Amino acid sequence: MPSPLTIRTFRHGPFWNFTYLLAVPGGNAIAIDPGGPIDELLAAAGSIDARITAAVLTHGLHDHLLGLPGLVSASGATTFAHRSDSAAVLRESGVEVTPIGHEHQLTLGLHTLTLLHTPGHTEGSICILAGDRVFTGDTLMTSGPGRHSFTPGAAETLARSLADVLAPLPGETLVYPGHDEGPTPTASLTEALARDARTSFKSH
Repeated sequence: MPSPLTIRTFRHGPFWNFTYLLAVPGGNAIAIDPGGPIDELLAAAGSIDARITAAVLTHGLHDHLLGLPGLVSASGATTFAHRSDSAAVLRESGVEVTPIGHEHQLTLGLHTLTLLHTPGHTEGSICILAGDRVFTGDTLMTSGPGRHSFTPGAAETLARSLADVLAPLPGETLVYPGHDEGPTPTASLTEALARDARTSFKSH
């Protein structure tokens, strides 16, 4: 069995965004949604002798990628986003994107990360499944479903993403959301899907 991933969480900005560092000590690391200052992110990777080789964006809205240009400049990381949001990432950050589709896989040491297309918040929203953890961006908060976009049919699209892509995962899978707006920073998938986010969601 591979050794557990090191996971570091950083909270920043007026919308209480979360950035995550997934790392293999002495190996490579992946940054998820680098939306804030990158000094702590780079220092955390350096403290375990890990090198950030990839940035994965759960979607292309600006608050999730404000730190992306600096991260790419400092580390040379390759940026991954769903092909439906890749143009938005380039427009917002100036960073070129490697576009991916549903169930695209990335390797991190002996670990496999699966990128799941979960449209609704944006057309290119994804979640990142890493073993018994899922990083859900703005698709699912620990307080319940994220907010859908204003595109016609987006509410139904988000509902299908939750029902068809996330709900079939084991209920004990830990949800790591894109914002610290729920009762706890993480929650089980069963708990998060059973809650109603409408009264507490802080971001767009």
